[in-house]
Amino acid sequence: MASDILSIFVGEVWREFPLVDKWTGDPINTGGFYYLQALSGPNAGKWWNDSTTSWVDTAVAHPMTYGRDGNWIIKLTAPGPFEEGVVYFENAESDSTLHISGMGRLLRGQVVVDVVVLDPDTYAAISQLITNAVNKGNKTKVFAPCPQDPIGMTRKCP
Repeated sequence: MASDILSIFVGEVWREFPLVDKWTGDPINTGGFYYLQALSGPNAGKWWNDSTTSWVDTAVAHPMTYGRDGNWIIKLTAPGPFEEGVVYFENAESDSTLHISGMGRLLRGQVVVDVVVLDPDTYAAISQLITNAVNKGNKTKVFAPCPQDPIGMTRKCP
């Protein structure tokens, strides 16, 4: 069975919602607002306040920008509120008296891991360079990966 929780990348700042009047099906094109609440983690039960980039005890309405055909967008302040493994509830509302259908989503923060795949020739060339350096007694350092750098390309962890 599939989960109802969608993944959101840690660091994501763009959010989008279609706002539609559930009685008429017409797009809502005035007054879109975005809300985000942490459901787990250290800020469980708190609401995101993008202007202070902090979690607060009461809901904060963030004005969204109208795109077209009832689609609304917002760009949150980088690096964004999302943390790995935390579950969130995000929703959008209209400031009008229109009723909005189904405008809420569950999200879980997920870290993006970049993977570098080397073709066999490149891998062999890099392996040979390291082997040659070690065999010549050079002080070649091979660095262990950092959590932020899963393939070990940096010289030290921050």
